[in-house]
Amino acid sequence: ETSFFSQLFTRTEPKAEIIKDNGKRYYQYDMTLAPGESTSLVLTKNYRTLAAVIILIMLSTIAYYIFRSPVVAKKQAKILTMQDSGISKMKVLLHVKNRTGKVIDNILVTDRIPHIAEIIKDFEVGTLKPEKMIKHEKQGVLLRWTFSQLEPYEERIITYMVKTKLNIVGGFCLPSAMVKFKNKKKKFVKLYSNKARCK
Repeated sequence: ETSFFSQLFTRTEPKAEIIKDNGKRYYQYDMTLAPGESTSLVLTKNYRTLAAVIILIMLSTIAYYIFRSPVVAKKQAKILTMQDSGISKMKVLLHVKNRTGKVIDNILVTDRIPHIAEIIKDFEVGTLKPEKMIKHEKQGVLLRWTFSQLEPYEERIITYMVKTKLNIVGGFCLPSAMVKFKNKKKKFVKLYSNKARCK
């Protein structure tokens, strides 16, 4: 008797056929033996491949948690106003989270508004305003925020609103934001958020 899982790791000699009987699987051999003749039927099970795959998955998981970025950034865009079937006003949310149990120092967040849109400078009460707004000839407007620290598992949500210079029909994609921070070796590293798409 065998099973589908066991079959994957079993080799038979001579080659056996798999049959099913009453919902169970069996190895079946078809052979002829002369009077007084004998033969050997060999089944070899080898789980080394399975063990190697399990070890590889474990090592990959450990490596992921060791080498993954301690900070994660996610960008969202929500449509606030539609005009003439086109997007005219949006709210942008940028989530910056420390996903470790250690303090992260010197965080610099830089976001970009393309030329087709412009920031609405009337910020909501309690909203963290950008420390700098720099007009760039090619990249549009650069927005910058700084945090001295992110506490363990702390998440900061940066929000601002933009309006488009023309009504955008179909969809609109805002570029990734960049987060720069000091790692545990006190070296600055960068990571980028996703692109925020409005439809």
